[in-house]
Amino acid sequence: MTQPCFLPSPPQVTLATIAALLAAALAAPAQAQVVNGDFSAGLSGWDTAGDASVGIARGADPTRLWLATASTAYADDIDYGFGTAGARKLSGNAAVEVGPGTPAALEGFTGVGPGAFDPVPGVVAAYEGSAAKQSYNAAAGSTLQFRWDFGTLDPRADTAFVVIDGQVTTLASSIDATLPGTDGNAARTGWTNFGYTFANAGLHTISFGVVHVGDYDATSTLAIAGVNVSAVPEAPPLVLVMAGLALPGFKSRRRS
Repeated sequence: MTQPCFLPSPPQVTLATIAALLAAALAAPAQAQVVNGDFSAGLSGWDTAGDASVGIARGADPTRLWLATASTAYADDIDYGFGTAGARKLSGNAAVEVGPGTPAALEGFTGVGPGAFDPVPGVVAAYEGSAAKQSYNAAAGSTLQFRWDFGTLDPRADTAFVVIDGQVTTLASSIDATLPGTDGNAARTGWTNFGYTFANAGLHTISFGVVHVGDYDATSTLAIAGVNVSAVPEAPPLVLVMAGLALPGFKSRRRS
């Protein structure tokens, strides 16, 4: 005798459950994006320290951030054909001092400890530099992306960096600049892509910067473009799919 076959009942999903899921998903905070990450509005949305500008460098694209180590008081590039003080500054501001005891130390601006920009702490030190920063909310799993190009007159050890939530990552130093320079630089690295994925949701801070290392001579620059945070999948579409799968079972129960 053939045994009867009993199919499992559909899950008990009520309209109230579906409504609650939709309400929770729709109430989730929207993912914030970097403000003015293409720099089309100049420095709007960015805090800066030192020599920071947009579209001021020689032949500069107006949608790139430019940071430099140039002084306004000293002829720091006299050995490279720039005989006047501040000849290579990109804005009207001088580079900021690096190190403990300085009134506006670059470490304090970027949220790192003293000596964080020294290649060899206690032996090889950073002297001065410039930076730009911004804080924003980002979801877990979202990715920060930008492009950068480091240029220099210094053949030794000047450095470009990014600071993400207090962690310093070196982008390049003078020895990495192996391409012919532009914008008054003797050499440059060329445009390079950078990506970083956030493990946790919340408020994040990013800082870009460039520093003199070992002395105050020979200006270096850092160009930044296309700063953005990629989105992660939103919850509402998933909830709508769940609701769509549940409704046939709900209707079937009503007919029975």
